[in-house]
Amino acid sequence: MKKRPAGRKFRNLFARGATIYYERVVSGRRVKFSCATDDWNEAAAVRDLYEARKQIGVPVEFRRADTFAELADSFLEKWMTNLAETTRDDRRSLLRAASDEKPAGILRIRFGELRVDEIRRPVLLEWWQEAIEAKGRSHKTGRNYLDALSGVLALAVDAEMIDANPVDGLRAVLRRRNRTQKGRADTDPGARVAPIEDPEQLAAFVEKSREAGGASHVVDLLCLDAGLRLGEATALRWEDCAFGSDASDTRRSLRIRASRSRGTHLGATKSGRERTVAMSRRLRTALLAFQLEQGRPEAGPITLVDHANYRKRHFKAVCAAAEVDPARKPDGTTRLRSPKDLRDTYASQLLTAGVQLGYVSRQ
Repeated sequence: MKKRPAGRKFRNLFARGATIYYERVVSGRRVKFSCATDDWNEAAAVRDLYEARKQIGVPVEFRRADTFAELADSFLEKWMTNLAETTRDDRRSLLRAASDEKPAGILRIRFGELRVDEIRRPVLLEWWQEAIEAKGRSHKTGRNYLDALSGVLALAVDAEMIDANPVDGLRAVLRRRNRTQKGRADTDPGARVAPIEDPEQLAAFVEKSREAGGASHVVDLLCLDAGLRLGEATALRWEDCAFGSDASDTRRSLRIRASRSRGTHLGATKSGRERTVAMSRRLRTALLAFQLEQGRPEAGPITLVDHANYRKRHFKAVCAAAEVDPARKPDGTTRLRSPKDLRDTYASQLLTAGVQLGYVSRQ
């Protein structure tokens, strides 16, 4: 038998003995069969007939969709089923077409009219400098943009419009640039940790929150005294609370098993695992008082607080009334406080009190 000729015409074909075989991974499943011939051209024809019958490869519309906007439409319509709901929301906001209700996504505005083979690494690098670095956007925001770009351009790779995903090349450039002291500082996850360290400001925050009262005060204490994320606090249910026999009962605890991401999507916690956290006496008192106000429910959600309203009105107003200092960023500038800072404060207080890091991590 002749050696397999070079070229893409004979892709996914190999010889074993005197017979040529076809082999390819399709949708995570390996397909392999004999072409029943020792002629490479005949084997290629058998392969093409099989792939056409099974519709293996890139859909026809992808071959016609040579602009970023067209591929983005296909991506949004067909290729997001394996993504989390919040990730889908991010992709839609970045890639969507303009409508009567909403403007076009920022990535569609920038790249929509370009052919995908025009979107090369220098183009992406110029965009990164203008859209991320020059505007002071965080690296986390930049990574979200890159993930959306990469998802669309991966379709172009699958359709053989381009040989490689240019986002991979840009990421390699960014990794090299971040191998500096400033780069490491900017990308350090710990740089976003900003607990409220002044005891007087923290006490004032709790007092002003208590004066505001209602469900938002309960959310404040769930984040501050139990270290919950905002989505976990608003997904907590009464049946997840173990109050114990009295305030001195150390069995009082909360079972964290769900999260309401962005106040909309109810699902598993960020880690995907349930956990049990201790309930402070102050939190126990607040929860029991709120339960009494609500008519002593034994089941159901505790606080159905709108996240945007909580952040922009309640939390912002309480921080201002308590004169809590803004959070300081690594570059010396400051930012407004966020509910995550309460979670950071919880961890910081435990560590300062000498609690072992393993316990804090489990909480």
